[in-house]
Amino acid sequence: MAVSGVLLFVCPAGLLAEGSRTASEATHLERSTSSTTQAEQARRWAITVEDWRRYERLMTGPRGTWSPHLDPVTALGVHAESDAERRRYAEILVRLERERTEREFAFERMVQQVKRERFPNDPFFDPAKLEDLLVQARTREAPFRAGDRLLLFVSLECADCNRLTQHLVGEVQSLPGLHLDVYAVGPVRDENIQAWAQKLKLPQALVAQGRLTLNQDQATLNRLTRDPTLTVPVLIRARGEAFEILPNDPIVLARWSAR
Repeated sequence: MAVSGVLLFVCPAGLLAEGSRTASEATHLERSTSSTTQAEQARRWAITVEDWRRYERLMTGPRGTWSPHLDPVTALGVHAESDAERRRYAEILVRLERERTEREFAFERMVQQVKRERFPNDPFFDPAKLEDLLVQARTREAPFRAGDRLLLFVSLECADCNRLTQHLVGEVQSLPGLHLDVYAVGPVRDENIQAWAQKLKLPQALVAQGRLTLNQDQATLNRLTRDPTLTVPVLIRARGEAFEILPNDPIVLARWSAR
């Protein structure tokens, strides 16, 4: 009688059970690690784990395309479903921003102190004098003149910022020697700024000439003003060593220039 050449491999029941336990343990470990990561992320942003999960869901939708680097608290606040929710996220954000600003100011003060200690004869800018410079009385002369440098702080999602930017670009085009440095606040990348500039049709010629620069804020506004309550747009004029906050309304600036 012929015997078919088929080999049967028999796996012991114990080995099957062991493999099942291993897979189950791996799945449990993965879920546990994910939960730990979510809890840690939520703690860092002073929100709940459920808040963090909702943020992750939001960022897989249109919000993630519109604002790929938006922080969790702002994203949740923008998409809040009630005034009470908006208020809660606003309070969290204000507290976090204040803590961040205090830490950055403390470090900046230490940087200035070390500079003065290491290089006492070098003319470093003293931020302690900036507050007095920022509150100097506005003179009756035109707000801009050749040699001035304008520092404009904007959000890429702010209609008032867009209008002021376009107005100031026009001023730079019409006044030789005037420079404009635009700083985008918040979590933005260079490509976001470039896309925003293209949308506003900012002239590349001014960029090439160095009379218009596009930059990430990186806490520049906070370092200059030491005022975390300021909201964009913020316009600062640098004239020599003097800094002055100017009106952020294009109509006011236009009337002032016409005097």
